[in-house]
Amino acid sequence: MATRRIRWAIGRVLSLKFFRRLNAQLANPAHFYWSVLLKLVPNLHNRPLTLEFRDGRVFFVRSFMTLFIFEEIFLTGVYDIDIQCVESILDIGANTGLFVLRAKERWPDAKIVAFEPEPGNYAALCETIKANEMKGVTAVQAAVAAEGGFVMLYRDPRNIGRHSIVFKQSGDSLKVPSRTISDALSLCPNGRCDLMKVDCEGAEDSIFRCLDAELAARIGTIIYEPSEGYSVTELNGCLEALGFKISTAKGNVIARWHAGGGRTDSRWPANKPAL
Repeated sequence: MATRRIRWAIGRVLSLKFFRRLNAQLANPAHFYWSVLLKLVPNLHNRPLTLEFRDGRVFFVRSFMTLFIFEEIFLTGVYDIDIQCVESILDIGANTGLFVLRAKERWPDAKIVAFEPEPGNYAALCETIKANEMKGVTAVQAAVAAEGGFVMLYRDPRNIGRHSIVFKQSGDSLKVPSRTISDALSLCPNGRCDLMKVDCEGAEDSIFRCLDAELAARIGTIIYEPSEGYSVTELNGCLEALGFKISTAKGNVIARWHAGGGRTDSRWPANKPAL
């Protein structure tokens, strides 16, 4: 992990192309490089650092991985898909709120429901929302899972983006509230969302298994980051059977629902284990 961090940091410091992209986003790119230096070694600097966008918005760097996530979302644009008329968004695995920030930049009037189960990330998500005075954003401290109630969340000690209800990242775990995908959709305007972003470290398979034709028709587009522990090919096939057209971009899977696209008998294989 340490070697990967160092290689990533050196690559960004030495890249003129990266600096140009960074300079287009941040008011002071030097603050980004200073954050890299201070957060590269865990526990070297425990206080959060503030980075400001050119338009005055801010985000807070509490860990090194926040910088990596910032690059993915704002510089690489992993979620910047071609989609029009986005009025409602469901964010499953909101982390500290960087996707919410990007979504509000692209669709200022969209209503967003953001789920994040890990207490530290959830507090940071709420701080991001408050600091940027974002309207129409509802933060929910819960995981989205196959069943509502409570699930165990396993925390990664070094990576705030790898906490999981599926993989035991370490001995550090806690019980967190859980909601079903049906529960999550019910919080969106009219029970529908135009865009559903899913990044939940292996739980994608169990979440999507809970979709039926009625729920699928209430989702315009799904974008998810594939994870280990299940067959992405099988998962995409089941989404296609529910009426979604599948494509890929920048490492993510994009599933767009289209009327009449599914099979009338489409459903998830009951209790079929992930490959």
